[in-house]
Order: sequence, then C-alpha cells, then structure tokens
Amino acid sequence: MLARIKISLGSALVKIMHHKEAYVKYREALEIREIPKILIARAHQGLGICCRYLKNWSNAQNHFRLAAELFSETDCDRYMQVQHALGVLWLDVFNFDQANEYFTKARDYYRRKKMALSEVELYEEYARAEFYKQHYEESNECCNRGLQLLDGLNAPLAGRFYLWRYRNYNAMHDKTREEEIWLVVKSLLGSQLKMVIDTLDPNMPPETRQALYAKMGYQYPLAQVHL
Repeated sequence: MLARIKISLGSALVKIMHHKEAYVKYREALEIREIPKILIARAHQGLGICCRYLKNWSNAQNHFRLAAELFSETDCDRYMQVQHALGVLWLDVFNFDQANEYFTKARDYYRRKKMALSEVELYEEYARAEFYKQHYEESNECCNRGLQLLDGLNAPLAGRFYLWRYRNYNAMHDKTREEEIWLVVKSLLGSQLKMVIDTLDPNMPPETRQALYAKMGYQYPLAQVHL
C-alpha cells in the first residue's frame, strides 16, 4: 500500500533527523484516499514529531492529539506513546505540572506492560525536567535510574543520559566530573555525538551548544538553522 510506504519513508527520514523531508512524506500519506485509521494515526504521530523539531509547537500538539484519538481505538501501546509525546511538548514550554500528568500516565502503563525501553526514554524527560528546575543532583538521579534500567543495552540512549550528566556537572562547576563524563559521552555516541547535541534539548542556549561544538572541534555556525 502506497500510504504505508510513504509513512515508512517518513519514519526513516525522522531517524536521520531530516524532519522537513519526513514531514512531506507524512503529508503525502494523508492525501491518499481511504487509508486505514491506523495509518492515519501513524501519519499524524509522525507529523507531530516533525513539527516539534521544526519548532511548530501548536501544530505538533494538534497532530499528537489527532493521533491519540485514533490510536485509542486501534493500538493502546501507540496511544500511550503519544501521551508520552504530549508530555514532552509541555516540558518544552516549561509546564511541569501538565507534563508530569502525561508522564505519570505513560510510566504506569509502561510498567504494567513491561515496556522497559519506553520507560527508560521517559527517565530522560524526568532528567530534563529536573535540569530545567536547576535540581542538578535530582537530574543525575534520574539519569542513573534510566541507566540502571537500560543495563548497557543501548549505547546511544546511554550516551544521552551521560550528556545530561555532563550538563549537570557543568552547571555545578564540577570540572573534574565534567571531564570524566565527557570522555564517556564521546565513547558511547561516537559519530552520533553532533546529532545528539543538536536534538537533545530544544531549549539549549546557543552558548552551551557552541561550547559543546568547540569540545568536538566543530565551528559553531554563524546563522543557526533551527530543526
């Protein structure tokens, strides 16, 4: 089915952070007539992801809500992952209470269904929330919990936790721990490091990104293009 192919192409483009191109594929899928509800839901889910990275918060929220409505009838796991995504959006705009409502609902479901990787991803958002609140020790505790659940099974995701830990120690001016953690970050992320820096935190200050680029040996672009 053509719609399924378009959605698969969109998903592949999202994985390599080509969100503008992915957005086009998801829109093309929705333009095909008489496609199943599950595919319509997946297209809206994909569009929500793209809109978030393209800095279009309200459209991201609308697409996720449409996806949630459709997934509630067809796929409970995806429905809860969209609830998780809605929490991420609220965290992006520092609405901690609203984000936590969605996160709690998702966490309870993940634990019941033993969806360990999804729960690990949720702990990154908990770490991000504590970082925003300047609760750096609590953020590190969330990172440690995520790493425990991960148990060495996913190096890129582990690298994200260590990058949050790096930012925590940087904020606490603990240069020794900061440099130790940076070595772990580079080891775990390797060639993916720049992409992770670019997508880790939509609220990362330009000077922080510039400092991270400098540690990698990259020149920070004069005109920053938002994802």
